Amino acid sequence: MRLLMMIMALSAANPAWAGPVDIVGGGSCAADQRWKTNVEMTAIFNADQADRSSLAVDWSIVRPRDEARAARTKALLDEGLLASGDDYYHAAFVFQHGAQPNDYLLAHALAMVAVARGRRDATWIAAATLDRYLQRIGQQQNRLSACRRLSERGRERLCVSYLERCQLEMPC
Repeated sequence: MRLLMMIMALSAANPAWAGPVDIVGGGSCAADQRWKTNVEMTAIFNADQADRSSLAVDWSIVRPRDEARAARTKALLDEGLLASGDDYYHAAFVFQHGAQPNDYLLAHALAMVAVARGRRDATWIAAATLDRYLQRIGQQQNRLSACRRLSERGRERLCVSYLERCQLEMPC
């Protein structure tokens, strides 16, 4: 319920929102529209990913950068300057690198909007952020983003099948 309210709040706060979205297909809807991608959000995403491109990441340097990127992304979101699926996809990655469960939940909501706005490849980040959120609040992950067949105790874990992952356009 909180997630639904968060998605509704995101859409209401963003003047670029065009109304209901049909992510299944079969008709004209908001997902069919083309939104202009925010250049600043793309630069924030590129910097976020560049900080993680090295095998030896210095987290004492990256963590403050992550916080600054999250603050600026939140401001862009609050100002209604994110509109395209790319914008929401990029913002989801920024908040995925947060430190609090609510960061991951916001990242999940943003990823879902990205999917609705045409970024079908955002299904992976949507799954990963939900798994991260559930893990941080002490709940069992859905195992959509990472799958291991057996737990440490030899029990089978909840896992999405290869076919389901492919149908969700997630790495198979």
